[in-house]
Amino acid sequence: MSALTATVKGTWHRLRMCPAPDCQWVFYDNSRPGRAKWRSPQLCGNRAKTQAYRRRQTT
Repeated sequence: MSALTATVKGTWHRLRMCPAPDCQWVFYDNSRPGRAKWRSPQLCGNRAKTQAYRRRQTT
């Protein structure tokens, strides 16, 4: 879905950015509560999973 289509349909508030500070991916959140988080597995998702794993192992 493009930003223009989302604006015309009135669903632009469902567009979300990846929470990683160095990632610029945008996705359409179609979850019911509208609070989904997404990370690209090829870009920042693997890094986030590795960091979470290391945090769990050190505690």
